[in-house]
Amino acid sequence: MGIKNEIEPFKEYRENGLIRTEGFRKNGKLEGPYKDYYENGQLRSEAIYKNGKLDGLYKGYYENGQLECEGVARNGKDEGLFNEYYEGGQLKKEMVFKNGKHDGMFRMYYENGQLQGDAFQKGGKSEGLCRWYHENGLLRVKALFKNGKLVEPAKVYFKYGGFVKAVWSLDDQMLWTEKKISDSPAPYFTTPGDVIRHIRKQKGITIVTLADKMGVSQDYIARLELGEVKPTQEQIEVMQTFFD
Repeated sequence: MGIKNEIEPFKEYRENGLIRTEGFRKNGKLEGPYKDYYENGQLRSEAIYKNGKLDGLYKGYYENGQLECEGVARNGKDEGLFNEYYEGGQLKKEMVFKNGKHDGMFRMYYENGQLQGDAFQKGGKSEGLCRWYHENGLLRVKALFKNGKLVEPAKVYFKYGGFVKAVWSLDDQMLWTEKKISDSPAPYFTTPGDVIRHIRKQKGITIVTLADKMGVSQDYIARLELGEVKPTQEQIEVMQTFFD
């Protein structure tokens, strides 16, 4: 049994003989450098502890040895810059923490390096302008926040053929949750037809009425919403004026 206040090293091994964890303990709590390993013996994480809590630089690794994340903790809470990476090494996320909460800039990137989104958070809540982008760099969503709440309805920009073709404000309750906005686009926002169908139904406009306004057949509108055909720029401008 160790002497009180004495720092004791330890190592734990798996049944296959490979190391599982190693570090130091003081009065039964982690103290100082600590490492954790995958079943194959590859380093999974390394960190520094003080009185049983994370306190200092910590890093996580993929099983292939590539850095997965890195940050700094103080008294068990994230503090300062935190970065997360794709398995290939590309930067995936970067954010700033203060006392364990998001506080400052927040950015996400696609695996090709293109910016996926940027925002600002204060005390763990979204604050100011938040923008999310398609993988080709075109704007996908823009929203303005104050104290974690939308100031006005978010705007969704849909794309096809390499260009943004129209912009509409959609119901923020349907669009905006932290989970949906940080994942890939919701199904009804992935094609022009999805957006057109959603707005048409939201405004109570029938296929017959829309077809008459656009000077096309009802069958064309149905095919348009199914994604079988794409609207022309002129048709988009007519719909945009009509929907507004």
